[in-house]
Amino acid sequence: MENILEEIGLTQNETRVYLALNGLGTSTISPIVNKANISNSKIYIILEKLIKKGLVSHILINNIKHYKTAEPERLLDLLEEKKKVIKNEEEQIKKILPKLLSQKNLGIKEREVEVFEGFNGLKVARERTLRLLKKGDELLILGASKFSTSQFEYYWENYHKRRINQGIKCRYLMNKDVRMAEGKKREKWRLTQVKYFHQDLSFALIRIDIYLDYVNIAIDAVKPFVISIKSKEITDSFKSYFEVLWKSAKE
Repeated sequence: MENILEEIGLTQNETRVYLALNGLGTSTISPIVNKANISNSKIYIILEKLIKKGLVSHILINNIKHYKTAEPERLLDLLEEKKKVIKNEEEQIKKILPKLLSQKNLGIKEREVEVFEGFNGLKVARERTLRLLKKGDELLILGASKFSTSQFEYYWENYHKRRINQGIKCRYLMNKDVRMAEGKKREKWRLTQVKYFHQDLSFALIRIDIYLDYVNIAIDAVKPFVISIKSKEITDSFKSYFEVLWKSAKE
């Protein structure tokens, strides 16, 4: 019985007092305390809670309070009231579900991954920097190879002219093997800093653009493609990685 009463909402002490009083019939405080094995300091609080739940009542006999339990069927009423509370809570949850789902979807959108294929896809990914970056913002470029600079050099030069006109800064970390062919040219551009890896970090076919909340990983092969990741956490990690390499790179 104790387990069942606790399952419908009574505490352990309330259950003990209720069952003790139910066995006693009508009783004063002392017999309840003794039978339920509850301290005097707690008994009044527990009885008051049982009275509020409609499970106990009291009467005055010779100016002394006597307590007794209500009809046992009152437990069913208590259970029905609990069902109503649960039903009401269910309705409240249903009301806020759409908002919770929309917030969850927003959280998902904060981390997006796109793939752009071919040279046109490569341009789409890079052109987005000019739409999103503002004057004074910075683009970080990690890696450049002979293949990537020679294949599409006309586009790169045109892009950087427009970047510079918009006042967007750029820092390059390039492979040392392209310094003479392409690096020296970029060193002369305004709003552009160039440094070189003094160790082989295997960026032969990979170029990484880092800006705002975006990381674009470009694979410069015969059929190039770009993996674009929008995520503040990931971008911050790449920026930290870039800064470590920047400090150790040579001009």
